[in-house]
Amino acid sequence: MNIINRILGYLGGVLLYIFLFLKDEYLKLRFVGKGIPRHEKITDIVEVFRPTIFFFLFNLLALLFFLLLPQGKDVILIVAEDLRSFRPGPMFSLFAGLVVWSVVAEFGVRYKLYITDNSAFALTSERVEYRKQLQAFFSISYLILPFIIILISFSFVFFTTTRFDEIKKFEINWPFIVIFVITILLTQFLVRFYLDRKWIIGRFQKTYPELAKFFKLNHIEDQWSKKLFGIYNDYVFLVRKENVYIDRDWDNVRTSYEKFIASIKPFMNGKRPPDENGNQFPQDFVVKSEIPPQGFNKGDIEFKKSEFTYVLSEELTDDERKHPDSILVLNKKPFQQENKLYFKRKENENGYYRWVFKLNPAFYKTLHKQVGVIALGSLVTIILISFGFILSPEWIGSPGLVCLSFACWQGIYAGLLFLDARYKRNVPISFRWLLVAWVLIVSYINIDHPVRTTGSYETSRTPMLSHFQQWADNHSNSKKTATVSTSPYYDTAHPKGRTPVIFITAEGGALRTGAFTAMLMAALQDAFPDFKNHIYAYSSVSGGTVGVGFFHSIAYLDTASRPINFREVTRKFFLKDQLSPVLSKFFFADLLNNLWPVQFERFDRAVALEKAWENSYESIFSKTNTLNPFGRVFLSPENAAPTTPAWFINTTEVESGLQCYLSNVVPVTKGDAFLLNDERDIFSKKLPRNINYSTAMSLSARFPLVSPSAAVALNDKRVFHYVDGGYAENTGSKTMLEILTLLKDGLKNKGFIPYLLHLRFGEDGNFQSTSFLNEINSIAQGMYNVRSGYSRIYSESLRKMVEDTLKGCFINIPLPVNAADVPMSWVLSDRSMANLEKVIDQILAKGENGAPGKHPMHKLFLFEK
Repeated sequence: MNIINRILGYLGGVLLYIFLFLKDEYLKLRFVGKGIPRHEKITDIVEVFRPTIFFFLFNLLALLFFLLLPQGKDVILIVAEDLRSFRPGPMFSLFAGLVVWSVVAEFGVRYKLYITDNSAFALTSERVEYRKQLQAFFSISYLILPFIIILISFSFVFFTTTRFDEIKKFEINWPFIVIFVITILLTQFLVRFYLDRKWIIGRFQKTYPELAKFFKLNHIEDQWSKKLFGIYNDYVFLVRKENVYIDRDWDNVRTSYEKFIASIKPFMNGKRPPDENGNQFPQDFVVKSEIPPQGFNKGDIEFKKSEFTYVLSEELTDDERKHPDSILVLNKKPFQQENKLYFKRKENENGYYRWVFKLNPAFYKTLHKQVGVIALGSLVTIILISFGFILSPEWIGSPGLVCLSFACWQGIYAGLLFLDARYKRNVPISFRWLLVAWVLIVSYINIDHPVRTTGSYETSRTPMLSHFQQWADNHSNSKKTATVSTSPYYDTAHPKGRTPVIFITAEGGALRTGAFTAMLMAALQDAFPDFKNHIYAYSSVSGGTVGVGFFHSIAYLDTASRPINFREVTRKFFLKDQLSPVLSKFFFADLLNNLWPVQFERFDRAVALEKAWENSYESIFSKTNTLNPFGRVFLSPENAAPTTPAWFINTTEVESGLQCYLSNVVPVTKGDAFLLNDERDIFSKKLPRNINYSTAMSLSARFPLVSPSAAVALNDKRVFHYVDGGYAENTGSKTMLEILTLLKDGLKNKGFIPYLLHLRFGEDGNFQSTSFLNEINSIAQGMYNVRSGYSRIYSESLRKMVEDTLKGCFINIPLPVNAADVPMSWVLSDRSMANLEKVIDQILAKGENGAPGKHPMHKLFLFEK
């Protein structure tokens, strides 16, 4: 108990230290701002904040990702779940990325303000001091903000995922406690190391003097960085001329002023030679803090006492006409031209004596070392992660990758700022704009994200009508027979006269619907071992394709892995982290791809997702690529066999807007079935080579932003791009309607009764008004909701086809949980998977006394209409 009290006391002291430090900084800001009007304070706050907007956007993104999006909250929860399972890697990488992000953000903000703020010559001394304190306050805020965001995120996830009766359970809460404690300790460490002058001067600089020289600017460099004249601007020292003073009270200052002028005029007239440092400046008469530092004084001082003024040609004197060198002739015309404007140089009697000290950037040695280390370190980190030379993305985890990427790209931005500001005198074009122009050029000549092909076709596809005939013949021994069940839910199934044939549509929705689709089919397969023998066709979209793809592989392609517990291996697959490999490419490698005219497959985030599926399957079954269905070609002999269901993977062609598909059978145009088939069947004329099983799935699951469009180059130099199948129609109903239209005669002739499982992302959405900003909102909402409208139309058309025309059974199965319980992501926490399995169990549950339950799915259990 004493140890716990000491720990709690220490943590309380740490929190108090952080609070008091921030309070002191706030009180300093208030004190310096006393007497300044409120509107001027607001102006200064805006002017100081505006250069930091780029850095602030990263905090907004983190807030959106970790706190507002269900996907981000789920990956935050995964960090705690991994720690509970004694896998601390994601937690350590998260905090490492967090520390680097906060340090780079603080430095980047401070450096940007050093460069851009030159308000010292335009503001009163009070406002100058206020702005300096504002800059310090903003840099402190950017140092601490990342930790506050993560602390709030973990707190929110803890209180929204932990039930009230679990609050006191240490085995559930200890990972969150550890994370909270480490976050607080790291915040205190950074506050001390960067901001607490007592600790820095008293301990750090004395104990580690060489290290302190690098991490902290020396006194003179620090002083001149904060003068608010823009550190890469020339420094101007001004002395007002005596003519600006009026007679009143002039006698009180005349003696001192004339003595000062008499001392500096020899410099102005060139009568007094420079001192031993080459200075022609009255530094003996100026306070030390205003004397330009040694680094500025290398004989590059410009004294100015005159300026240009404009005159008309008739105002020029005869002497000026005889000596035209003093005149800037704009149009090279003779001076005699009347009413023509010219410029001439003259002394301004009421102006300033000005010494212009030309910048010597080498003066900021330590500051430039810091920029170099941060920028080059960020670039090296991006390259190492892009090539996979550090740690695996799964070990780092998604939150750590996000934080580390924020740090790296802010570091790159600081480096570009340095190039633009440091060399602006020698290079008239901005490096940042050159980079933007180069990206546009590369985008024009580059084939973005080409689809991954793998050799020529090894297996020819069978026309669909012939394939169905062969499939029906292979299942003739099942006609009019009962399906014996070893289900944990029912002891037997019941014969009902006609042989059931099952068709499945799987809606898109990332891993949410993918896991739901696969888990439900796996549970049915475990309950009814003959279930897979009654499936003839799937039509899948996006995440639904991933679910169908996994079930299809373990049920039909990987026969060596059976007998297996379908539900258990499916659970293992969908608990694998398939998001981190994508983020490692999205935030790092794929951005580098945009800078090079040739695409590197290793940098492609779509390929990373495909390989994540392959690796997940391999880790479960210990399969090599030659035996791993995900790593083999899609058009393999096993996938084209007559006992294998026909599978239509829906995608969307960008150039035509058509809903296209990849299939292991050849669709045949007949009546209203498969119109424009030559254009929509990608294997027909658009893919000259075979593709991997995972790549075929990926062409459908190109979730916006997470995955890019896939490019397919034809021999005639046309390039087609394919995006997520949900762009056109998200349920797979349209393609399934065409399948049943083609097969309706065969189904009736063979005595089959169709059961259609309509697996949905959720229920159809509720009404949402577009009255707010209607002129704009109607356009955006209209374009987005068209997809939902078409999905509903085709779903209803499919229902009428199944029930009215084919006298079959249409079973609509939406996922009855919200996005907070099972988010739409490419990684699922244990909690999300538990929520999903709970839904599966509810769907499969028995009724009272072992009777069939009331869920529509039970019609399929009994194979009855």
